[in-house]
Amino acid sequence: MDDRTQDPPSVGGSEPTHGGPEHWAGKLAVPTARGVVLIAHDRIVRLEADGSYTLIHLAEEKPMIVSRNLGELLSQLPAHKFYRCHHKHAVNLNLLSEAVQTDGARVIMANGHTVSVSRRRWPMLVAAIRRM
Repeated sequence: MDDRTQDPPSVGGSEPTHGGPEHWAGKLAVPTARGVVLIAHDRIVRLEADGSYTLIHLAEEKPMIVSRNLGELLSQLPAHKFYRCHHKHAVNLNLLSEAVQTDGARVIMANGHTVSVSRRRWPMLVAAIRRM
């Protein structure tokens, strides 16, 4: 079974005494020059590859650039929420507003961003949407 499809461990309703992995459930740990920033999954609208860097597009905020490739970041995110729809793009399925297949496949996100979907990945995207 793919580790990305498993639910994060439950913390039993109590707050951990330190910022260990239990505290990070539902968050992406992103390295920065000052340390690590934890970003809640539901704040991430989409991820965009740019060589060995990735732009993290957040809801109602400026994009954040990190020095990790898209595949590395996706391996830390739940597969049932995030889908790689193109070599360069991954989207948060919970923030998807519309999937369109006219004049090229694309998705429109809740924030209005339009993201291309490769022809090869379109059927799998539709299946992922139906499973939600």
